[in-house]
Amino acid sequence: MSEEQIRSYIIDKDSYDKNILVEAGAGAGKTRLIIQRVIGQIGAGIPVEKIVLITFTNAAANELYERIQAGLTENIAKCSGEEKKLYENAVMNLQRMKISTIHSFCLSMLSEQPFEADLHLGLKLAEDGETKQAQADFFERYYRTNGANTEDFGFLNSNQYKLRDSRVKNFLMETFLECAEYRDVEFVRDKSYDSVTFDTINKLAYKEMCNYRDSLVRAFYNGTLGGKYEDVAGFIVGDVTKFFPDNMNVYDPKYNYVKVCANLKACKKFLEPFNKTKIKKDHPKSNENMAIFSPSGFDNVKKENALYALNKTATYIEQAVKAYQESEDGESVSNDGLLYHTHELLKNSIEARAFFKNKYSCIYIDEFQDTDVMQTELLLYLCADDSKLTAGGDIWQCPLRDGALFAVGDPKQSIYGFRDADIRLYNKMKAKFQNNNKKNCEFFSLDYNFRSDEQLIAWVNEKFRPEINGKYGMTYSDMISKADKPAAVSDDVIRGAYFVKDPGAESVAKIISDLVNGGKIFDKGVERPIKYSDFLLLLWNTTQMEFYSMVLTDCGIPYTMWGKRPQKNSLVLKRFIALAEFVFESYSPTAKEKAYSILWRCRPDSIDFEDAEIDVDDYEQNCESNDATLVAVKASADTVNEPIAKLYKILDFPELLFDNTSNREYELSNLIYLLEKWEKQDFAGSGELMDMMKNELSVLKEKELILDSSEQNCVRLMNLHKAKGLEGNIVIMAEAKNHKFSGGKYTDLVAKRQVYVPLKTSDYSYMDYLTFYPNERKQAEDKYFGEQLRLEYVAATRAKQAFIFVYTFERKKPVIDKLTMSKIGRELPQINNATAQSAVQAAQINVKDIFDEVNNSRNAFDESVKKLSEKHVSKITPSHLEDGKKDIEKLLKTAQAVYTELPFYSMDGNEYSNGVMDLVLKMSDKSFIIIDYKTNIQEEADRKLFEERILKTYRPQLDFYEKILRKMLSLSEKTEVECHIYFMNDDKYMKN
Repeated sequence: MSEEQIRSYIIDKDSYDKNILVEAGAGAGKTRLIIQRVIGQIGAGIPVEKIVLITFTNAAANELYERIQAGLTENIAKCSGEEKKLYENAVMNLQRMKISTIHSFCLSMLSEQPFEADLHLGLKLAEDGETKQAQADFFERYYRTNGANTEDFGFLNSNQYKLRDSRVKNFLMETFLECAEYRDVEFVRDKSYDSVTFDTINKLAYKEMCNYRDSLVRAFYNGTLGGKYEDVAGFIVGDVTKFFPDNMNVYDPKYNYVKVCANLKACKKFLEPFNKTKIKKDHPKSNENMAIFSPSGFDNVKKENALYALNKTATYIEQAVKAYQESEDGESVSNDGLLYHTHELLKNSIEARAFFKNKYSCIYIDEFQDTDVMQTELLLYLCADDSKLTAGGDIWQCPLRDGALFAVGDPKQSIYGFRDADIRLYNKMKAKFQNNNKKNCEFFSLDYNFRSDEQLIAWVNEKFRPEINGKYGMTYSDMISKADKPAAVSDDVIRGAYFVKDPGAESVAKIISDLVNGGKIFDKGVERPIKYSDFLLLLWNTTQMEFYSMVLTDCGIPYTMWGKRPQKNSLVLKRFIALAEFVFESYSPTAKEKAYSILWRCRPDSIDFEDAEIDVDDYEQNCESNDATLVAVKASADTVNEPIAKLYKILDFPELLFDNTSNREYELSNLIYLLEKWEKQDFAGSGELMDMMKNELSVLKEKELILDSSEQNCVRLMNLHKAKGLEGNIVIMAEAKNHKFSGGKYTDLVAKRQVYVPLKTSDYSYMDYLTFYPNERKQAEDKYFGEQLRLEYVAATRAKQAFIFVYTFERKKPVIDKLTMSKIGRELPQINNATAQSAVQAAQINVKDIFDEVNNSRNAFDESVKKLSEKHVSKITPSHLEDGKKDIEKLLKTAQAVYTELPFYSMDGNEYSNGVMDLVLKMSDKSFIIIDYKTNIQEEADRKLFEERILKTYRPQLDFYEKILRKMLSLSEKTEVECHIYFMNDDKYMKN
């Protein structure tokens, strides 16, 4: 059949007794097919209460309800007689049709048969936050009576000191929270390590270190190591042996030799001198040297330590999870609990299956590729002909009842592996439909795309076909664009795929501004100017959303955020709370010790402040300057009275909060968000405020940010997972990243029902024990890389007119990065009339790298920008300027220092401000000039009147910039600071 014939058949009454699986790509009109088929079944006499529609989100369920209601109402107007009565009755009783998520559907079934499911009559659904809190509370109680032996978890230690029990407890709680909902699974471990202790592993590491030391000494002194380059070899030996303890003659059980072995294993960088071409040529034994520096014994230590760690962790977690699940009271259940109890009810009760099969004759499921094992099997129990199913039998082997199941999905959009969705489940169901013996199952594939421009679809096919087809359990069939085709378009129209090799939020904001100022799209048959609402801005994860929202705000770009904003157990938040506790309770030894841990982290030789064992008395005696730092924090906080105001004062000490490598702008905005959130809540004094702050650490709370459904001219900002099912005229995928498998929790619930617990060690990375389970590691990597590829496909297929990919690197397995090789993909052009360009754009001086110096040391500013200007000022040739060209060029050439896009953060009392100054010049006479870029268009006939209006409007902003600059650089009142305006739309320059 042709695709038109397939679509007609699917909604025809002749297909109503068939089970149908439809595989359709993005923009194929899957939802419309479901609606048409449901309305057709109602017209054929099937009561609304017999139909179930399962969707992935509540929003999708609401949309389905409204569209079915509209379709039924439309049919009432077109029909007559008995058919009209059927539609009228359906409209009146539509609320009886079950249109919901799988979790809501399960809750309704359990509520109908709570006793059969061994649950309470007043069953209620626990919110995610409540569930996590209950799990955390349970583990606290469990650990008090079933605490782990700290000595068994030596692999967690990041240094050579004694491991704290709190470190072990926190590690086990974090692991427990990730695994608490897994039921009837095997927690994988090698049971041969049951009787092994960490001391055994540590002794092995000690032995290998002794062998290593001896081989180095022998090689160096007998000439094997070094030779002509003996001085180089000596230097390398010195660098390596500094990792050794002072006394290697006797084994010390308190010393963590395993950790030292890991550090030595990472010392391959010391071999770089031997890898140079000249040394390889002159020193034929360079390969022997490499073997000496990378002994195989360390690999054995790594393996033994990893398998031992997995054994001890999985053993403890399995017992804790079992105890937790046995403790559940049956009054409230989590989302995962709903699935489990419904699955068990249908699996074990013939009566329950018969009851619900009689109640529901047809079940529709959308986004079938995102179902997990539990969801898929409970649907099979409802739809299968299980008359011959024996106790413990495989429901997959049962045929389906006639017309019981209609499913639609697209394996290329399977992106919820972190929720245990598995593309193998989809393929297993697909095989069931294609190979059915009862002949009541049909599988169809649809290729039409009604969403995207033909140029964009051609590019998507070209780029993803070779990457997807036959890989990661997927096939690829070329999509065919059925979107409106323009007869002709002007050069300003954006359509197809583009790449921009210019990373960062500022670059993305400039793309949006330029396109809104001068770009066009083809929309509903006509060309029109681009609006902010045309943009769908997609990020890889939610952690980037705060930073992007701040940049968009600074650039004057309206936006809405859709997604979840997680407040995670971040180090910055931990440090902030530790300092807050000291500010409020400086008399408490515990509070003081936590605060000293912050200062310990600031020491150059500190590896990880979380695990540093601190003797407070000794630390106070030897680090008096650190005590002075705490005194300064407390004194600053004591200048204000309100508890929230005291917290804001802590932000004046960024060096205690942020690492040199941390994203300060994001982390700071996160703290500000929390402070504003806490400020709005009622609390009685600092004690309750501290309780609220600590609660952010004990439970990973998430705040849902609802996208305003009204028509607004604003950019939609969200993460990729939230974008599925949505579309935008122009989609920007920002913050491309290297895809690197880093371990973590791995599950195989399809074939073996096995869980490999995550081993998140003290350096906040995952121990890669899967290396020693090669088959499982291959599956884990395929699952990870396949999902990253599908995420890119989802991003590209959200676009109706144009897809813009912002990237900065090449990948080993590039997909979208291959745009430069495409006849369709090309670099985003300069849009006509888009003149939103800064006076120094030609140089694009990037000074964000020295932001830390500027923010933390006011005196560093002069030196930093001086070096910067010496390097770049000769390159500044803004040739696009006209009337303002001479003035600005003269200033740039005579400036002692140039600083573009200078970020600032300011606290004035309880008021927080942040922003960016477009251009700051330090002149040779020590004066400063601030140049602010404006896009205002002259509406007055007289230029003078226009400038007077601008000055009146922006005077407060310019005065504020001057105040900030003076405060940032500690400028005296005698230092002259001028504020000028550059008009980007007409290249005019105006002195204040």
